Amino acid sequence: EKQLIYRLIQESLNNVCKHSQAKMVKVVIEEADSDLLINVIDDGIGIDFNKLKESSRGTVYMRLRAALIGAKVTWKPGEDGKGTCVEIR
Repeated sequence: EKQLIYRLIQESLNNVCKHSQAKMVKVVIEEADSDLLINVIDDGIGIDFNKLKESSRGTVYMRLRAALIGAKVTWKPGEDGKGTCVEIR
């Protein structure tokens, strides 16, 4: 489980580096309703949510890794509507 969580965070950070043009990224780890909640938040150009619905290899693998440990990955707009937030719960 720990290794899969690490890989999910790693992939999220790699995506920030490759695609977001962000100046800032932060990882917030907390407990929420007895769940582990991890948010990877950047201030970049954001993600095209229409493309996210398509089967990109990276997002498919992230969802598969999460499913192996009973987790869920979601993508949403970042803080103040800028950038992207990847939520791993």
